Amino acid sequence: MVKKINQLRVVLTSFAYRSEYFYDLDRMVASVKEHHPDWHIVVGRGPSPAFDFPTLEVQSSLGKSHLTPPSLLNLDGSVDDWGKITKMKAWWIDRIWHKFGHLAGKHFRLLWIDADARVNGPLEIEIDTETEVIAGAWRSDMRHPGYKRLASGFLYLQGSPGGKIESILDQWSAMCIGHAESFPDPPIGPWCDDDDQEALNQLLKVRPCGNGNYILIKLDSDKYCAVADKEGNAPPGALVEQWGMARKMKWPQDRDFNWQTEEITNQRAS
Repeated sequence: MVKKINQLRVVLTSFAYRSEYFYDLDRMVASVKEHHPDWHIVVGRGPSPAFDFPTLEVQSSLGKSHLTPPSLLNLDGSVDDWGKITKMKAWWIDRIWHKFGHLAGKHFRLLWIDADARVNGPLEIEIDTETEVIAGAWRSDMRHPGYKRLASGFLYLQGSPGGKIESILDQWSAMCIGHAESFPDPPIGPWCDDDDQEALNQLLKVRPCGNGNYILIKLDSDKYCAVADKEGNAPPGALVEQWGMARKMKWPQDRDFNWQTEEITNQRAS
């Protein structure tokens, strides 16, 4: 049966691993609840001050809990910090799938949205409810003609426990944990650094869809992973806006850059 995901039970998840992201995480969740009030929400905030090692406090309909990455992040204030935190995404999604996926029913349905994103309306992706699915924005880069990839700022995952999607998540998580401990040299993507989505795209190349394995849905990036400019303006028709906090958080020298989504929100409201 084909349905839009706004008609389904879905577990939305994200995390903020730095206090600078907490406000944005709250606003992203609020924007989802506005249009999908019945969805389950599982979010994390870290590092938790109650622990001596990197740990995220988890909030869900089941109450509070904690998740600790399997390896220490060893954040030192360098540009590598950003890469290590992005690599945590695969581990986090994998853990939430295993711990909370059942909240969506016998077919797990998990949606990751970056903490600095905003949802502008009901999500209209049409899904065969009985299949194994990965859906994400399909994005190109003018700096690298011909190089296209699945963006992980918005990632919908659907499947059965022990199925193909779960296997891919387990492998993606293990790959990113290894990368966080020792970054690939040379990088696996055509950039100076790698993040979680480069690892996912490399994995999908060796785990291709088709032949009953899973379905890969390539979404319109201007609709589901639209990049807002510095004034907070996204392309017309964008359902999901990415507000680009990486412009502030990625490079140590730019972390005082005036990129406050709260200010942009107030400007748009007025």
